[in-house]
Amino acid sequence: MSQFLTCPVCGRTQIDTPRCPNCEADLTALRILANLPPVKSGLDYRSLVLAIVAVILGFIAAKI
Repeated sequence: MSQFLTCPVCGRTQIDTPRCPNCEADLTALRILANLPPVKSGLDYRSLVLAIVAVILGFIAAKI
């Protein structure tokens, strides 16, 4: 399955080749970036609990 890109140089849309047919810009890097998996955002539950415990232990250690 080919993913269509828009050329950032000239604005031509629906490009499925490595180079823009309008301005000959190389779109290889954009195609690689477009095919990367999405980044998981935010903290998961375990990381959040671990961070809270670390902060609490830090406060307890500071009071001793």
